[in-house]
Amino acid sequence: MNKSNKFQLKKKGLFLMLMAAVLFLSLSLELEAVQKKEIGPFVKRRKLVLMIIDFQSFFCLPCTETFLDFCQSLPPIIQEEALWGVIIYKGQKKIEDNKTQTRVVEKKLRGFIEANDIRFPLILDSFHIFHEISGGKTAIILFDQKAKIVKKFFFPLNEKQRDEIINFLSD
Repeated sequence: MNKSNKFQLKKKGLFLMLMAAVLFLSLSLELEAVQKKEIGPFVKRRKLVLMIIDFQSFFCLPCTETFLDFCQSLPPIIQEEALWGVIIYKGQKKIEDNKTQTRVVEKKLRGFIEANDIRFPLILDSFHIFHEISGGKTAIILFDQKAKIVKKFFFPLNEKQRDEIINFLSD
């Protein structure tokens, strides 16, 4: 393994640890803040939904429709308080090409969010870390800290899976 690959591996590891720390901290809010009702009901129950979205899915009309139908079926409070999105895309080998591609993806993403009234935060995985977690597919990962549950679903979702996710968040 050359120095460049080792550096990339260390960078990815550091990013993963940072994301894990952010997730842990967001799920480990102080009890005092919960009692003051400064945070939403989903965070109080320590539930979180991470949606990993393959950018290539946006070029497939049935895939995009399935994704949008699911998002629109979620109550606004779930989108605003319990759902985070990460967009994955295949990066280029050359760093210069990857920067250009990232800017293009970011611009398309902003337009997609605005045009479809997406209410949850979406970030771009420019380090390509979440690609491996989702196997390069659009996926939903459910976290429930109290019940110690982590579940993963892949798109397209069937009706039973969609209902299970909504019931998970409604409990």
